[in-house]
Amino acid sequence: MAAIFRGKLMRPLSSGSSAFSLRGTIAAFTVLALISIDVIPGFAVGDVFDVGDPPSEPVISSIAGDNYINASEASAVHIVGTADVGVSIIIDVSLSDSAGTRTATSSAPAIGGVFDVIVDASALLDGIITPLAITIDDDAGLESAATITPNATKDTAAPSVSITSGPAEGSATSSPDITFGFAAEDGATLTCLFDGAASAACNSSTSHASSSMADGSHSFSVAAADAAGNAATSSRTFSIDATKPVLAEVTAVPTPSEDTTPNYLFTTSEAGTISYGGSCSSATTTASSGENALTFDALAAGTFSDCTIRVADALGNESLPLNISSFTITSPPEPEPEPEPAPVPVSGGGGGGNGPVVGSFSTILSAPSTPPPPPAPAPALSVPMASEAAHISATVESAVVVGALAVAGGAVTVAEASSTKKPIVRASKPASEPVSKPASDAVAVPPTGSSPIVQSVPRLENSRMTAAAAEADLESRGLLRLGWLALIVFTILLDVVVLRQWMRYKRYRAGYEYAT
Repeated sequence: MAAIFRGKLMRPLSSGSSAFSLRGTIAAFTVLALISIDVIPGFAVGDVFDVGDPPSEPVISSIAGDNYINASEASAVHIVGTADVGVSIIIDVSLSDSAGTRTATSSAPAIGGVFDVIVDASALLDGIITPLAITIDDDAGLESAATITPNATKDTAAPSVSITSGPAEGSATSSPDITFGFAAEDGATLTCLFDGAASAACNSSTSHASSSMADGSHSFSVAAADAAGNAATSSRTFSIDATKPVLAEVTAVPTPSEDTTPNYLFTTSEAGTISYGGSCSSATTTASSGENALTFDALAAGTFSDCTIRVADALGNESLPLNISSFTITSPPEPEPEPEPAPVPVSGGGGGGNGPVVGSFSTILSAPSTPPPPPAPAPALSVPMASEAAHISATVESAVVVGALAVAGGAVTVAEASSTKKPIVRASKPASEPVSKPASDAVAVPPTGSSPIVQSVPRLENSRMTAAAAEADLESRGLLRLGWLALIVFTILLDVVVLRQWMRYKRYRAGYEYAT
């Protein structure tokens, strides 16, 4: 240990002394020598020398308050304790991690025998932290023995905590009673909060509930803190809608009414799905908030007083049933039967002639089973009579013609049920044989919309029948000749094909014989 020189080497002589004695000089040097080699420790001459014992070891009360260093404390760890009382006492502290490769140090004075040294332990590894503290007497330069207790634990990892059940994040529920389940790290201290309310310990380690919550948005959070004081939080937001839709009738079904698919108008305070009760139903199954119109499915005649509708919102809250005002559906009056149309008689061939029809005329409709009523008298139409060699042609210009045309005995018969234009009959005959038909044999043309008229004509004479048969025979012969011509052409073509095949065979045979 070394002594600290504070003042003068020796006190000055009094002013009354006139000289140094040899004996005094030798004594002074002897004292200096003894002091320099620490022979007389604790020796002091007046106010000149101060030689004492080293300070006692410091006592560490706590590291970071609880001997745990968490993430928020690592950069400023407080080491507090007690030491000797003195104005020049300094506490020197160092912290080492469990690996022993990293150390953090700091110093602070002990004031009134109490010290608080702040050390940055951010670089130290998590685990056991070993302290080392020494007291230094700054005035005398003396140091105490080191103290290494107590040890601390560094833990900067946040605890695990998660919500495992309850309303999902951002979801909505119709129940006002809410329960959340959660899981956390063993030994962690838990705190549960609804809507940011004051912290309260969770009522169990795995769940927390709240009842009779109001409609609207809500939040839940669970916080976990481990032994080192590290904290973690898990939270969810959700909403509650336990209110049922409210329905009201706007326009009732008119009654009585013949409309079997009546319309109905009502309002609802919330959108949702429509359900029907009683005797009424509709294809409309969704409702929007506000006024809604629907059309009932077809109803039978009768009175309906049991019809109801309900609306359930998206969360399943179903309204009370809305009773639809009673209404009556009546049967529509029977329609009056339409009068049956009068039968339209149609005349067949006139005069009872059985011979072939000359020219290109044919019967269109057969005669009715009952004779038509007698026609009203009409002016006669002069029609030229055809001679035996004459060719008769007739054209009926009409939008609608129902009847028959026939040529027999040189006269044209027109039977017409309805028409919009008058029939026009033209006859051609040789200029050398003009023949006029008597008025009694003329074709009567009825007015528009009148009953059909059938004019009788005499039978064809034998000569005319013979001419018609001859013409038909000529046509038959022409067809027969056409068939024979086709057969001949086919036979020729077939012969040509056979001949060509035969020639090819001959050439092949000749080549084969030559080769052999």
